[in-house]
Amino acid sequence: MIPTSNSNQLKLREAAPAGGGGGFGAAQNIQLGEHAAQALDCARPQGELDLPGNMQAPPNISQVVITDELLGFHLEDGRFISVPIGFYPTLALATPEERSRFEINGSSVFWPDLDADIGVEGLLAGAREHPYYARQAVERAVRQGRLSRTALDETAAPTPRAA
Repeated sequence: MIPTSNSNQLKLREAAPAGGGGGFGAAQNIQLGEHAAQALDCARPQGELDLPGNMQAPPNISQVVITDELLGFHLEDGRFISVPIGFYPTLALATPEERSRFEINGSSVFWPDLDADIGVEGLLAGAREHPYYARQAVERAVRQGRLSRTALDETAAPTPRAA
C-alpha cells in the first residue's frame, strides 16, 4: 500500500495484484489517530523543502568582497558567506586589477577577464575550483611571468571530466 497524508486522514492505494498489468487499485480512506497524524506530519518535509518544484532560487548577491585571503558575498537576505581565496586558484593567481573587474548576475559573479563564474550555491557548499581549471590558472600565471615554470611541475595535469 502507498500512503499519502492529508490532515488526519490517510489515503491508501493498493498496488495492483501481481500480473494485473501494474498501476494502483482503489483508494481507501482511513481516519488516523492524533499521534499517527502528527508522526506523518513530522516525517513530511516542511517549508521550502516540500517538493523539488517548490525549491527557491539562491539569494542574490548584493556585494562582493575579494582580498588576498578570501572571497566573500554579501547576500540580499542579510547573510555574508566566504571561503578562502585558495579555493579558487584562478582568482588567487589573478592580479588585483583582474579580480576587481567582475559582474554580479543575480546569484553568481562573473570575471570576464578570467572567464570565471562562481555562484552562491557553490560557495555555500564549499565547492572548490575543478583541478583542470586550477591548472589552467597556473599555466596562465607562468606565461605572464608571475610564477616560475617549476609551478607547472608541482601541479599534475588533470583531464576535464566528461559532462
